[in-house]
Amino acid sequence: MSSLCKTVKIISLIMLAMGVVGIVYGVYQWMTAPVIEGFEQGQVYVRASAVLVVVCSILFLVGGVSGALGANNPGKLKPYTVLCAILAIANGAAAALFLVAGAFMSVFFVFAILALVGAVFAVRARKDASNRLL
Repeated sequence: MSSLCKTVKIISLIMLAMGVVGIVYGVYQWMTAPVIEGFEQGQVYVRASAVLVVVCSILFLVGGVSGALGANNPGKLKPYTVLCAILAIANGAAAALFLVAGAFMSVFFVFAILALVGAVFAVRARKDASNRLL
């Protein structure tokens, strides 16, 4: 296994751990949202971010498994690369939406950066593996 594949595997395992932590954090955030009579904006933002965190965390779990399994055979890293690119775009958009709304959600920035790094290393590992075959 090349050093790039090992890096992809480590990033994938970090994605798995972040996925589990993100699901726990999202559920906790949903449960502790301020209960206010009526329709308050604060509660809506907290609940919306909780749903986004849980959805992105589930995708991170899927991506982590896909990357950990694909790191053993770099030719199978294409789905991981696509999922990481989608996750980077989705989390970047979520972070931007919450910044515009006046709320700073650092978890979306961390998810976006981790997904982007995963995609970059997966592409490099695939190219390195194809160059070894030639």
